Amino acid sequence: MANEVGGYSASHGLDSAGFASEYQTWVKDKKWIPVCVQGAGDNKASARFAAIFVQHEKPTGRTFSPTGPVANAQIDAVIEKALRDSPLRDAALAIVHKKKLVYARGYTLAESDWPLSQPTTCFRLASNSKTVTALAAYQLIEENGLSLDDHVQEILQLKTPAGGQPADSRFAAITVRHLLEHTSGIDPNAFRNGVAVRDAFVAAGHPNTLPVSNAQTDSFIASLAMLSAPGTMQVYNNCGYYLLGRLIHDKRNATNTVAAFSHLFDPLHITRIRSAASLVSDQPADEARYQTQPLSVGPNQMSDAQVLVPDEYGTERMESMEGGGGLSGAATDIARLIAIVLSGDDNPSMKRQTIVDMLNNAVSAGASLHVRAGHGWDGASALGGGRFYAQKGGSLDSDHSVIQINGDWGFTMLWAGEAAAATGWYPDYPDVMNVATAASWSATDLFPHFGMPSL
Repeated sequence: MANEVGGYSASHGLDSAGFASEYQTWVKDKKWIPVCVQGAGDNKASARFAAIFVQHEKPTGRTFSPTGPVANAQIDAVIEKALRDSPLRDAALAIVHKKKLVYARGYTLAESDWPLSQPTTCFRLASNSKTVTALAAYQLIEENGLSLDDHVQEILQLKTPAGGQPADSRFAAITVRHLLEHTSGIDPNAFRNGVAVRDAFVAAGHPNTLPVSNAQTDSFIASLAMLSAPGTMQVYNNCGYYLLGRLIHDKRNATNTVAAFSHLFDPLHITRIRSAASLVSDQPADEARYQTQPLSVGPNQMSDAQVLVPDEYGTERMESMEGGGGLSGAATDIARLIAIVLSGDDNPSMKRQTIVDMLNNAVSAGASLHVRAGHGWDGASALGGGRFYAQKGGSLDSDHSVIQINGDWGFTMLWAGEAAAATGWYPDYPDVMNVATAASWSATDLFPHFGMPSL
C-alpha cells in the first residue's frame, strides 16, 4: 500500500516504448526505485509491462493511536503489542460489566495520513452477524410472530430460478430451530457465489447480470441439493443464518434484513449496525479499512466485467450475506447487545426470560450436538444463578471478531484483518479481560456518551 513506502506510481498495459518512458521518468529523472516489474508477450511488439515505482523502499513509520473516553494503560498496551506483531492497522474493543459500558476504544497503528479508528468506527462482523440475527429471531418468538417449530418454506415460499418448487423435497421439513442450530442440511456456502446464482437464472431462461439480488439468491438456494435430512447432522451453516435473516425480513415486511432488525435496534438506540458494503467505492467514511494477508485479488462479483479487485472488496457480495455474515457494526453498539444479554432485567426490546431461553437452548444444543451451540453462539454453558458463558467468533479474509459473555462481564473485539497475533487469546482474550475484571471502574456508564441511554 502507498502509505507503507510513501509516494508511488503504478502503471500497467505498457508496450516496450511506454515502459521505457515510465522508466526514464521515474528512475532516471526522479531517482525513484522500481520495486516490481512484470512483462509478458511472445515478442517485443506484443510484450506488455506493468511496473511499480516508489520514492523510497524504507517503510513509513507507524504510530499507535488509541481513542475513547476512558483509558487503561495495561489494556491499551496489550492491543498495541498485538497490532505491532501483525500487519493490521485498525481494531476496536468494548467491555461491558452487567449492563454498563465501562470501556470503549478504537485503536490505530498506522502512518500519519491513515484515518484514526474510533469506538464508533464500524467493522465487518462476519459470523458475529449470527448473534444479531438470533436475537432478532427470538424477539419475534417473544411476540408470537415466530416459533422454533415453524417450517421455513411455509413462510418464505421459495421457488427455483425456473419457477418450480425446491429441488430437494426435504427442504419443506426445515424449521427455524434447524436454522438456529446449523442442522438444516442445506449447502452451507454455495449461496455466496454470485456468479453461480446469475448462471442458474440464465440457464433457466432468465437473462441476468451481476450483482445478483437477495431474492435471486433465495431462489438459487431452493435449487440446490441438500447435504442431509433436516435435524440429522450439524454442519456450520452460513446459508442457514442467511435464510433466517430473510425469514425475519419477510415476517417484518421490511425492505431488507437490516431494516427488519430495526425492531431490535431502535428501542435500544442502536444506530451503528448496518449491512456491510462490498466495493471500495461504497465504503462509508466511518468504516474500517480492511487488509487481507497476504494481499490478494479476485474476480469482482459486483459486475459482469469481473475485473480483478482486492480480496473481500467485491470478491463476494456482502449485501447478500446479511443474516449469516454480512453485517458491519461499531464496538459500542455490539456492546449494547451484549449488555441486554448480561442484564438480569427486561430491556426495551426483549424480556429477560426470552434471552434466558435463547441461552438455555444454546447450552442444550451444544451438549447434544457436540459441534456448535447454535442459537447465535459457538459455545455456551450455564454458570448458575441465571448467569451464562457464551462466545461467538467471526472470520473473513478481511476481518476477525469475537463476542463473549462470562457471568457479569462481556466484550467484543474487532480487527480489520486476520488477527494472527491475537489468535492465542481467542475466544476469551484473558490478557485483556484479566485486567478488566480486576480494575476499579468508574460508576459512570459510557453508553450515554455514545448516544444510548443507560439500561
